[in-house]
Amino acid sequence: MSAGLRVLLLDDSPAERELFTEAVLEFGGDLELRAVGTPEAAEQELPGFAPDVVLIDLHLGRWHGRDLLPRLRGSRGTVILTTTDDPQEALRCCAAGAQGFWIKPLYFADFAGLIARLRTLAVAPPAGHAEDQ
Repeated sequence: MSAGLRVLLLDDSPAERELFTEAVLEFGGDLELRAVGTPEAAEQELPGFAPDVVLIDLHLGRWHGRDLLPRLRGSRGTVILTTTDDPQEALRCCAAGAQGFWIKPLYFADFAGLIARLRTLAVAPPAGHAEDQ
């Protein structure tokens, strides 16, 4: 487990950002989260925060998460979060550089598993292969 794991979450839904923030407080231990709602806000966070992992919502209003992958990268990986289980979309995201295409948890308790996956991704050597759902 990496001390001080830094995660940047980009999600346009204030409710999703709040839920993720509460999950980090409940299950995250030393995980440090910055949650933002726009790509511009995420880009402003990158230089000073230097996240280990960047989580990007697939559907961000007028933006598509896959298109943001070249602009937003964590030192250990960038993961697309989504509510869709579309294998073709997963392949497109991975081809664009995502290290993961993860389904958003349906229940609050399931965030514990997502946070465990973040820790695994963050302590692994920088990935050259994408991890699927």
